[in-house]
Amino acid sequence: MVKQVTRSAFQPLGGQCECGRRAFPIAISDISCEGCWVEGAGEWEEAYEFLHLTIDERIEINGKVTSLDGCRAWVHFFGELHPAVVKGLAGVA
Repeated sequence: MVKQVTRSAFQPLGGQCECGRRAFPIAISDISCEGCWVEGAGEWEEAYEFLHLTIDERIEINGKVTSLDGCRAWVHFFGELHPAVVKGLAGVA
């Protein structure tokens, strides 16, 4: 089973984040079935309780920010990605 695919295992994925009344491009790394790190152009304004991610222009999922680290935020998904989807995003499948 795929637990987490780390940043060193593949290039960050492109994505889009919508939170509050903002939408902005993000880089996605360390993706797992339960969540991922997302990085924006600037520091996060807050730990959003609800946001919508578009991952690699083909997967859409909602989640919330559970950890902040400057320009990076850990997003915990509401629900889970299937392990085969995580492998496919990492180019492992």
